[in-house]
Amino acid sequence: MNISIVLAQALGVMMARIFLLLVCITPAIAQEVTVSGRVTVAPDQEAVPGVNVVVKGTTQGTVTDIDGNYRISASDENDTLIFSFVGYANQEEPINGRSTIDVTLQEDVEQLSEVVVIGYGTQRKSDLTGAVSSIKAEEITKIGSGIPSEALQGKVAGVNVTPSGVPGRQPNVNIRGVGTLGNNNPLYVVDGVFLEDISFLNGNDIQSMEVLKDASATAIYGSRGANGVIIVTTKKGVSDEPSFSLNAYEGIQNVIYNDFSMVNAREYGQLINEGLSNTGADVLYNPDTLGTGTNWFDEIYRSAPMRDYQLSFNQKTERSSYFVSAGYFRQKGILKGSDFERYTLRLNNSYDLSDNVTIGHNVSASWFNTDNPSNGALQWAYRVSPIVPVYNEDGSFAGTNNSGAGNPVAAIAYNNNETRGQRIVGNAYADIDLWEDFTFRSSIGIDFRNNQNQNFTPEYFVSPTQFNQVNLIDKSWERWFDWLWENTLTWDKTIGNHYFNILGGITSQQSSYEILGGTRRNLASENPNLWYLNAGEVDGVTNQNYGLRNSIASYLFRANYTLMDRYLFTATFRADGSSRFPPGKRWGYFPSFALGWNISEENFLADAGWLDNLKLRASWGQIGNQNILDYQYYARAGLGIAYDAIFNNQLQPGSTITQLSNSNITWETATQTDVGLEMGFLNGALNVEVDYYHRTTDDILITVNIPGTVGLDPTDANVGSVLNKGFDFSVNYVKDVGDVSFNVGLVGTTISNEVTDLGGREEIIGGNIGAGNSVSRARVGQPIGFFYGYNVIGVFQNQSQVDAAPPQFDAQPGDLIFEDSNGDGEVNADDRVNIGSPIPKFTGGLNLGVSYKNFDFSVDFAGIVGNQIYNAKRQERYSGSDNFDEAFLDRWTGEGTSNTEPRMSLGAGRNFFVSSRFVEDGDFVKIRNMQLGYNLPVEVSERLSLQNVRIYVSGNNLIYFTKYNGFTPEIESTALYDNAAQNANDATGRTLGNGIDRTVYPLNAVYRVGLNVTF
Repeated sequence: MNISIVLAQALGVMMARIFLLLVCITPAIAQEVTVSGRVTVAPDQEAVPGVNVVVKGTTQGTVTDIDGNYRISASDENDTLIFSFVGYANQEEPINGRSTIDVTLQEDVEQLSEVVVIGYGTQRKSDLTGAVSSIKAEEITKIGSGIPSEALQGKVAGVNVTPSGVPGRQPNVNIRGVGTLGNNNPLYVVDGVFLEDISFLNGNDIQSMEVLKDASATAIYGSRGANGVIIVTTKKGVSDEPSFSLNAYEGIQNVIYNDFSMVNAREYGQLINEGLSNTGADVLYNPDTLGTGTNWFDEIYRSAPMRDYQLSFNQKTERSSYFVSAGYFRQKGILKGSDFERYTLRLNNSYDLSDNVTIGHNVSASWFNTDNPSNGALQWAYRVSPIVPVYNEDGSFAGTNNSGAGNPVAAIAYNNNETRGQRIVGNAYADIDLWEDFTFRSSIGIDFRNNQNQNFTPEYFVSPTQFNQVNLIDKSWERWFDWLWENTLTWDKTIGNHYFNILGGITSQQSSYEILGGTRRNLASENPNLWYLNAGEVDGVTNQNYGLRNSIASYLFRANYTLMDRYLFTATFRADGSSRFPPGKRWGYFPSFALGWNISEENFLADAGWLDNLKLRASWGQIGNQNILDYQYYARAGLGIAYDAIFNNQLQPGSTITQLSNSNITWETATQTDVGLEMGFLNGALNVEVDYYHRTTDDILITVNIPGTVGLDPTDANVGSVLNKGFDFSVNYVKDVGDVSFNVGLVGTTISNEVTDLGGREEIIGGNIGAGNSVSRARVGQPIGFFYGYNVIGVFQNQSQVDAAPPQFDAQPGDLIFEDSNGDGEVNADDRVNIGSPIPKFTGGLNLGVSYKNFDFSVDFAGIVGNQIYNAKRQERYSGSDNFDEAFLDRWTGEGTSNTEPRMSLGAGRNFFVSSRFVEDGDFVKIRNMQLGYNLPVEVSERLSLQNVRIYVSGNNLIYFTKYNGFTPEIESTALYDNAAQNANDATGRTLGNGIDRTVYPLNAVYRVGLNVTF
């Protein structure tokens, strides 16, 4: 007998005994009948080693040897034997007094087809050792948002998606928490091409998206996989006959108000008067004469149309396959003046040149036109007085008399900010079967983007604080070009009950970027046909032109080994060399290891009819991150007039160092451990998956400020560590009862986030909201980006209470009470504490579906719990004429009237300090999608010469259950103002801006009617 079979059997027996001891199973003691035989598989009657043979109702069992033979003892001649093997249906054979029983197993087609996409290949779900979740085509197209990654929300455990209301904008996607102070976005791999976003894709072209969450799954991507990987597989030709599909919908979008609104004119006048009285000033208004005034939200928001059309063709012949599609998507924004339009074309073809050689390509081309929304309109609609009309009597725009906010409608009217772009993403590949079981693949992929940006500001005058004296045109051209060349060799072999899949490869990649732009003033005409740089005057002209380039070279290796379809082992290693780091620091090495045990294939569980699957897996690994700007390890010099000098009557151009070099900057590394348990019950109807994850990110790459006295720009450095840990779980139940089929899906993730090291720094400050206020911090022992300010413990009700409290900023009755958190008897800046975190403690989703004959209905919920939002739009009241939201109506007006909302005050006084007053629960549950569909009966479709016709009605973001005082509790970390000058000194950019609401673009409720036709 083969020694490997002996070792395998010994290992199986040992593990089985351990398991039996843990669950207190008593072994059988009687052995009265001996049965032997041979096990083969259909259709070729090939012998099968490693088949489980168990006496039903007992723990007595054995496995077949290399020739498929077995021998087993039973306590009774009427016992039944159960034969089981992964990929084949279980078979029961009553002994009935027989001493020899030969069995032929039949393939379990459903089990064999359960294949998931992993890095550089596919793998049976039963052989998988990593944490991988999958979402299929029907779930992707159900959302219909135009941005495919939004379909992940509430569908995949461990993934938190924060969508944007801005048409065409990619949502923020975090996998298993926030692990770095820099870029937390996952890597997208579309048909083998590495990308940072997939907003250009038509969702109808996607076959599946796999989310790789742990190190075992992502380590094959090395330097790009630290924040997780999302593999996108687009559709291929599958139909034996030519097949066309039409997918189309028309929709309408509305603003989700959630009972949020600003005060009307009468209420505004009352509040302003009260604020003036509290400072001893005279009142301004007679509120009873003001009426309701202007609702600025009604003036800038609208119901907006949305549409999506896609026509595709696919066919698979003996030697080739074809998938061709063309799509059109248009979304007008609910904010007037914003719009997104996209055209897409896809060609996915493959050709078998011979029995051993296949070539193919996956190519996507897209063209988009974007009217970018006005930044000012969003912010000003919260702040402009409702007493101000939109227009003057002569039809001109009315001024606001507010130094910090202009007329929002005028801001939209004078906004001419457009982006036009083209993008080509794709690869060409060749698969060559070199020898038996060896496959060589070479693939060349590209990502080419070309954007044209144009911003024309006309000459106008609305008020002394909202005007432009000379028209201005600003134009720029941006070009990105990335190429990726990958060569891999795979050995895929089954030897007896041993399965090997070994992959090795070499890859290289280069990314380049260039921008060319300029501005001119005083164009001869404001006619859009003459918006060219040459139409403006030469005086005051500006121009810019610069570029970036980086490259990566990589070596990768992965070995998958399966023994008897029970014991699984995966080892992965990748070495990456990046030009973004200095010589001597460029190479990063990223290993991972994983083990799996298909417990349900053991003999002692072969007769457990209630159990279909039980698998335990564990993994450990390291993944890198090199998401910093290029050339950061070089010192930089700046040129300018300020550095010029005259020597010997001659002008000598000068320069100065503007950024220090950092020769020690190196890889950010994430180390992750994962332990998972997969369970299946009730003949595949119920499946449960639970994972525990523990991820530490070390040597975090961030941009740090240099002291202002030095006069240098910020520079990148490796600073600190962050820990994320928690549990993922998913539960799915599918059942057919007659003509009724229903499914229930539940996914959830717990998140515990903590900064564990900052390289000796006390803190890193971020979340700049203007006027010297920074909201967020990173500190050891705290969640990354927690909110930092005064803890409010009430409102002073009378002067006696003020006198008895620790002194604090000249407080008066009606002012907020700040906690003396350090107990030193005085309230000052040292008393600021953690007042909330934007990181949720739990994210999840519930998905329900039912179908009856030709009807189907589904409803999906998504939500998060345990996070806070800093409502900065309530705080930012720097002008005495700013408007107020309705929460201010609950203000303190005398003893006993309010213990949460202070008295009215105007301007940025003590009641507008950064404090817990502006921290609100971000918890929410929403109906993510609801859909009702109807399939025409087959006989009707056939009479119409169609294969299938489905019509449906659907809605997104229909209802929010939340207490948050705003349009939406889903606050994207990058709002429209993020590039404003006021945030230029925010050292950590987006991460420390999480959860801060400074008037983000609202999400929209969408109502759609759609049609799917196949012919």
